Amino acid sequence: MLKPVTATALVAVVCATAVAVLGAYFAAGMVTDGRRAPALQHGSSVALDLPAAIGQDIPRSFGVAAVEGITKMAGPTATVHYSPARFTLHATRGSRFSTSARTSHLVRSSVAPGTLQPDASIEATLDFVAPRDGSKLWIRFNDPARAPPLVFDLGRTDRTRGPR
Repeated sequence: MLKPVTATALVAVVCATAVAVLGAYFAAGMVTDGRRAPALQHGSSVALDLPAAIGQDIPRSFGVAAVEGITKMAGPTATVHYSPARFTLHATRGSRFSTSARTSHLVRSSVAPGTLQPDASIEATLDFVAPRDGSKLWIRFNDPARAPPLVFDLGRTDRTRGPR
């Protein structure tokens, strides 16, 4: 008579072996000598003659293939030196940007200053400390090759609750 722990272990080994044998059987069926060729040929015959559209599912022998999205961006045509420090955050009480607005300088960036090659792009995260007093926020980019600087409206901040 087997002990309960030994019996449980024996059942687990038998189940694992059965699953492995079943998996091997299915795998062998997938790589047979072409017996499923007609089904695969039919699947490829329904493929589009023209290029597929963005987001369109195209049937393949393994399921479907699709390009879900594309971003087309024009990169610079020449080498460009960049620095996250060219960005500043500004806070105003009014609804218009002003050069006299409170300025917050960059605290941290996910990229270091560098050189961008032609037809390339870069994505970065810039961290600033912003006031939470209902101010309207603006981010300003100073491009030394072009004046005036670019200014983007970021909307208003929320207000922190005061002591109760």
